[in-house]
Order: sequence, then structure tokens, then C-alpha cells
Amino acid sequence: MSYEYNSENFSFIDRLRYIEFDRDWCFNPEDFTENFVENILNAGLNLSKDARNNLDYKLVGRRRGDAVNGLQHYIRLNQDVGPLRFKIDGFFMNNDQRFMESINL
Repeated sequence: MSYEYNSENFSFIDRLRYIEFDRDWCFNPEDFTENFVENILNAGLNLSKDARNNLDYKLVGRRRGDAVNGLQHYIRLNQDVGPLRFKIDGFFMNNDQRFMESINL
């Protein structure tokens, strides 16, 4: 679990996050002229028996004024059941913005 807080006057000197970070939130910084306080919460859970039987879940919550208010859910499941192998890799995001609501599956 981790938590990040950035004040409205904070600016990064170097790139801290991967290049598609804002795009993954359907957020374009150029659409907003004002600065916002930003809060990001990351939480994860891993249950694992071995490489073929495991479950990973990650939840990311982000709040950045009127620009971003949403949750991202990541899930990965590998499960062997007899001769069958199930693999699930999923992503769901919702983001309420001032002008629109975004939902990605």
C-alpha cells in the first residue's frame, strides 16, 4: 500500500511516472489551466500457490481537483483446474471529470 500527496504548487523536475500515466486516466493536463492538489492511493493483494495458481489485484485511487476523481482496478488470475488452465487479465477504470465521465474496460 502506498499514498502520494502533491500540493497545487508542486511540479516535477524530471519525469516521475511512465509516459502514458495521464492518458490511462483519460486526463489531458492541457484541458485545465488551474493547479490542483493531487492524492493517489495504491493498494494491492497477491495470493499465490505457485506460478500457475495465483491471483493479483491492484486498486489505484486518484483525486486531482475537478480534473481526476476515479478508481482503476487491475486483476490477473492464473488457475489450473485438472487439465484446464484459466488465465484472466483485466482492467477497469472510471473517472469523473468536470466535463465528462470516463469508463474503460
